[in-house]
Amino acid sequence: MSERLGSGPVRSNRLNVVELHCKLTFGSSGAVTLTDSGFGAIAGVTKAATGRYTFTLRDRHSALLAVRWAHDTQGTVKGSAWEVFAGYSASAGTVTLSCVESGSEANPASGVVTDLVFTVKASSEG
Repeated sequence: MSERLGSGPVRSNRLNVVELHCKLTFGSSGAVTLTDSGFGAIAGVTKAATGRYTFTLRDRHSALLAVRWAHDTQGTVKGSAWEVFAGYSASAGTVTLSCVESGSEANPASGVVTDLVFTVKASSEG
């Protein structure tokens, strides 16, 4: 079982870095439910295609620095890795990720619960 990631935005004094956490639950045919939006830091997630999901961040940030993930589900998990499909759009506040299994996009299996952490650079800090 993977380590539980935190829920809220985490700020760092270095480079105005912010971590945004969310939890997703997948249903049949890759349907996705945002079960924890990190105190609203993630405004929404939509399925764009097989194994491809577009995330909308509540606030606009100047850059996406990294994405980390961990499955909460025990046992065999279809969709073994997440990759950035379309880079972060600062104007739209969106990033599209692909769930990849054996080198191809694939829908996560029904019942899979995944934690994602987006590390972003804040666009303006005091």
